[in-house]
Formats: sequence, structure tokens, C-alpha cells
Amino acid sequence: MTASFPSCDGIRRRDLLKIGAASTLGFSLSLPAFLQLMRVYGQVIAQIADAEVRLIHLYVHEPLMRAGVPSVEIAEEMEGLTREALPFAAPFMNYLHGRLLAHFVEQDMIGHMEADLGEALEEGRLRVAIAFADLAGYARLTVELGDEAAVGTVERFVEAVAQTLPVDARVVKTLGDEVMVVGSDPAALTGWAVELASGTAPADPQPRIGVHYGEALYRDGDYYGRDVNQAARVVARAGGGEVLVTRPVVDMAAGTDGVDFNRIGEVRLKGFSEPTELFIASRKG
Repeated sequence: MTASFPSCDGIRRRDLLKIGAASTLGFSLSLPAFLQLMRVYGQVIAQIADAEVRLIHLYVHEPLMRAGVPSVEIAEEMEGLTREALPFAAPFMNYLHGRLLAHFVEQDMIGHMEADLGEALEEGRLRVAIAFADLAGYARLTVELGDEAAVGTVERFVEAVAQTLPVDARVVKTLGDEVMVVGSDPAALTGWAVELASGTAPADPQPRIGVHYGEALYRDGDYYGRDVNQAARVVARAGGGEVLVTRPVVDMAAGTDGVDFNRIGEVRLKGFSEPTELFIASRKG
């Protein structure tokens, strides 16, 4: 028998509509946008709950089992931890949500004021700077150092990415050693990429980064489309310590302080019939 995993997709449509009628009173979200928001809530909260249970299992449950504690006592301990976690988690998440919501509202307002009022985009689409970053030789690292050491290296890399990003950019997702970043300013994102790549110690695994600027379809907290795929293909052509960017990035970021662009040429990226013009971005001097 297979257990079904609860999700917002499993909630009955009429229940969502009831929730939506109450939640969006005076709040002009369309039904498709509201359903997307509910799916994001569901995905994030599911991830939080899964992490809570797995971390308690790994660092509380298993040590108790190894110590020979009876199952009944372990169950009581787990129940007590659950009761303690909920009162702590709810106010913390409310506080964090409020702070982050205010931050992103501010960034959105700045983006509207600074936006180039060119051709209007289709509903649900955004103009964004997209960067993919990973570590050159990560697979070899897992073999040479083992999984634990390799994961520790990736964690330090992801933390370095998150802590140094421009204010308008954020990490969208990670997959293994790869990080996807989205921002509104290609110049700022390119400057960040160059600093990250050039600031890595020679003895450490070297990041490789690809940056592209274009349109993306926004769905359920993620970004999709041809330009996103193109950015992912660009980073695959980079070597360790290199930052590769496309022509739209150069056009938008030309004159960025401290950054030089050197043309490589037109390259055929996997999955694209038309060649892509690529440049190496590096520190001036």
C-alpha cells in the first residue's frame, strides 16, 4: 500500500475557493495566481515539516535507539519534541515571513521605478538576469574526499553565494552543487559573479558561473523558459574559475566598474539551433 503525500493539489477546489474568498478579500489576486501561491505555501511547509522530522530522527531518535531506550519512551520523547517545536516555529515563521515580505515588496517597488518601460510582456512573464553557478570537479571531489567532505564543501559554496548576492538577487533553488540565482540587474549580478569566482582561494574547488539576461515564465515560485535553459547551458561551457556571459548581459552591463568582457565567439549550445555569442567576464587589470 502506497501512502499518499498531502499537497495543495490534493485539496478540493471548493475548499481552496473558500480559503481564497476569505484571504483575498480586498486583495486583487486572480484565481490562477492564488492557486500558485497556495502551491508554493504547500511545497515550502512540506519541506519544513520533512526537515523537522528527519533531523529529529537522525539526531534524537537514532541515538536513543542505539542507547537501548525502549520504543515507548522514544515515542513519548518524540511527542514532547513536537509539542515544544510548534510554539517556537509558528511565531518565528510569522516574524521571518513579515521581514522577508517587506524586503521583497521594497525590491519590487524599486524594480518598477527603475524598469525600462519597453514592450509589455505576456502575463506571468518577467525580464530577469539569470545565473547558474556550480563547482568544477565536484564529482571527482566526492570520490577523492568522500560524500561528507564533498557535501561540506557544497554547503560552504552555497552559503558564500547566498551571503554575497546583490540586494536584488536571490537563490531560487539548489540541485547538488548547482545554484540557480535570479535578479533584476544583469550588471550587478555579473559583478557579483566575477568577485565570487576571482575571490576563491586557488586550493579550493573553483566555481564556474554562467549569466544570461532575458525573459522567464514565473510559476509556483520558480522560473521557466528558453532563456532559463540557455543560462543553464552557458555555465556548462565554463571552466573552473570562469564567468561566461551572453550578448544581452554585455549590452546591459557594459561599463560596469571593475569588469572586462572578452569575446569568445559564437558557440552552439546543446538544445539550441542558433549559436550563442559568449564572453568571458573578468576583473579589470
